[in-house]
Amino acid sequence: MMGHMDIVKGLLAAGADKNKVNKNDHSPLHNAIANDHEEIAKVLICAGADLNLADGNGRTPLIAASERDQVEIVRKQLFL
Repeated sequence: MMGHMDIVKGLLAAGADKNKVNKNDHSPLHNAIANDHEEIAKVLICAGADLNLADGNGRTPLIAASERDQVEIVRKQLFL
């Protein structure tokens, strides 16, 4: 997991698009939340990733975090 964090931070520092979607219309934040990588999700949010970016099914990372009981992610968004 730590190696993943280093990669994410390196990509963000290099200017990677934090809201770039894959072929499934999922952003890095969608994927971090779906895979329970809460710390990576927090880094992406702090970098400006869009919690309200809907995928092809209209699901946003914020909805997914709520459904997965990832309370800190939801709380961070609500109290920014």
